[in-house]
Formats: sequence, C-alpha cells, structure tokens
Amino acid sequence: MYVDDLLLSIRARLRYLWPDSFDNLLSDWDRTFLTSVADHVATGKPLSTNQAAMIQKLVGRLRHPLVRHGMATDDDLDQMAQHPEYRQSP
Repeated sequence: MYVDDLLLSIRARLRYLWPDSFDNLLSDWDRTFLTSVADHVATGKPLSTNQAAMIQKLVGRLRHPLVRHGMATDDDLDQMAQHPEYRQSP
C-alpha cells in the first residue's frame, strides 16, 4: 500500500464523514495539514521528506480507526511503518 493512496483516503474521510471518524485523535492543525498535503499529492506532486515523516506519525496515531474503517489492515500499516512506499519518492 502506498502512503500517498492512504493519505488520499484519509482526506476523503475527513471531508465527507461526520461525526469524527478518527475518534477525535486529530487536532485542527492535523486536519488542515492532512488535507493540504493530500491536495498537493492529488496534483501529482511528491511529498517532501518532512511531510512524509509527519504523515507516518499521524498514520501511527490513527492506526485503530484506519483498520476499523477498512482503509488499511494491520499488516499494511506495519509494512508502511517499516518500509514506506510512495508513488513518487520524497
């Protein structure tokens, strides 16, 4: 699973689902960051190294909701944490 693809799935869930499907684990800054970076990725641009690192931290925090909503499996997230793959390298 590509980090970029998961980021775009998170953005879609942030935009269209209410109440908070991420168990209130995200601050307003986190939401703004995820949406902004996902918009950047959606235009075909790669993540920066710092953006990629921050996405990894946020994905770690969101692990349980991501699995519960079928956005990723535990194995996907374990693999992503150890060997992240990107459509375009940061």
